[in-house]
Amino acid sequence: MNNKLKVDFLVIGSGVAGLRMALELKKYGDVLILTKSLLKEGSTMHAQGGVAVVYSSIDKPKYHFADTINAGNGICNPEAVWRMVEEGPIRVKELIDWGVAFDIEGKKFDFTKEGAHRVSRVLHAGGDATGANIEEVLINKMGAEHIKFYENDYVCRLIEKDNEVFGAVTYKNGKRVTIFSKAVFIATGGIGQLYTNTTNPPVSTGDGIAFSFLSGADIMDSEFIQFHPTSLAIGIYPRFLISEAVRGEGAILVDEKGEPFMERYHPMKDLAARDIVSRAIYDIMKKRNLKNVWLDISPIGLNKFSKRFPTIYKTLITNNVPLDKGLIPVVPAAHYFMGGVRIDLNGKTSLKNLFAAGEVSCNGLHGANRLASNSLLESLVFAKIAAENGKYYRKKEIKEIIFDEKKGIDKKIDSELYSEIRLKMETNAGIIRNMTNLKKNVRYFKNLWKEYGNIPSNTIEKFRLKNMIINGFLISYAALQRKESRGAHFRSDFSFIDNRHWKRHQILNKKEFKWIK
Repeated sequence: MNNKLKVDFLVIGSGVAGLRMALELKKYGDVLILTKSLLKEGSTMHAQGGVAVVYSSIDKPKYHFADTINAGNGICNPEAVWRMVEEGPIRVKELIDWGVAFDIEGKKFDFTKEGAHRVSRVLHAGGDATGANIEEVLINKMGAEHIKFYENDYVCRLIEKDNEVFGAVTYKNGKRVTIFSKAVFIATGGIGQLYTNTTNPPVSTGDGIAFSFLSGADIMDSEFIQFHPTSLAIGIYPRFLISEAVRGEGAILVDEKGEPFMERYHPMKDLAARDIVSRAIYDIMKKRNLKNVWLDISPIGLNKFSKRFPTIYKTLITNNVPLDKGLIPVVPAAHYFMGGVRIDLNGKTSLKNLFAAGEVSCNGLHGANRLASNSLLESLVFAKIAAENGKYYRKKEIKEIIFDEKKGIDKKIDSELYSEIRLKMETNAGIIRNMTNLKKNVRYFKNLWKEYGNIPSNTIEKFRLKNMIINGFLISYAALQRKESRGAHFRSDFSFIDNRHWKRHQILNKKEFKWIK
């Protein structure tokens, strides 16, 4: 690889959003997809539940819209929700035409019901391997014409000048590569690896959010992090996800006595919204000094469970989880980031030539709490919309600019620092938050940045650390500012919804923080 490249369109990230953007962009020019690990190492490959979509005779767009709005606790962007609900079936039909074989019961699609959905509307493929099936089909659809993939290519920064993006700088095999392009499209996923307990793969360190913020892009709704109620509590890291669809099929959460407890917390019991179920589990664990609770799959039956959820079943057997009593040990874990780089309904960020889609982005669709299985649909719909902007760049020239690039300083990183960051986030900015702990985090990350952030970096590890520091700060700072409890953000010292002051989104920009250079 040369030290300098030119390409019409640069896509950063290879999950469903990045792949769908590339498929659309290749109509307008050559596309380069960069991924910091291997092609199939992102969150899409691990998406078990499925795609929530209005695709059955008993469902209606207004139902899906209402369920999404209700889950978002008053701050969903209704225009974004309507666009996803209305265009979602078109994108799913597209997947079916391309070869995604969603599961069928008899002659009809086998829909599952998940938490906070009023009807069964979640399509799944391969039982519990929906993301993997979709990703495989999208990759096969790529073809060799107009699209290239570069694996193990770490994007360390955007090339930005006067609020306009001209490309990106990457590291590959220890060498720096400058890539100039007409436009940059980011689809780098979420931030789960900032937490000790997470279902996210190792690559989910929020790089796209951090380098966009450092380039001057707006970041929105950083305080809203969804904790999935049921990750496998047996010492596997990242935590293995036990899909919400398991509860949709009839499994129930039980305590150490084998007694159901969700009816005490919400009328929808085990199928309440994820934030409610996660806090209920947290409450039971804290009050009774438990390391986990249990998911009782006996109402489903082991035979049906093994066929409906083959990936989960195989993982449980491989890891010697006893299923004779039908009890799976589970614990909440950081799962999905509702916040991200602020985009409009066309996928445009606040920086010229920079677009985003998927978990890295935020147009307010999810509000304060994502409705189960809306993430794949959101990525499919808004990735295509963002990439349609490529048509405006067909005649544009790729512009090379001179930009500042200081040489890195060899400052050693303490190997325990990553674990320390995760513990700070888990303890101080996790499921339950308060002013004292959030202030501790804000001071901690501010001091870390002064030590590591304002010096030039020359290794992937240093960029990764700086990105984790930025994201830890953004989450903690936004959570400290929002003095209420809404959706996935719960403050023990402000345990109420304050619509008068906080029925709104929170936007952060680098210019507000003079100490970040």
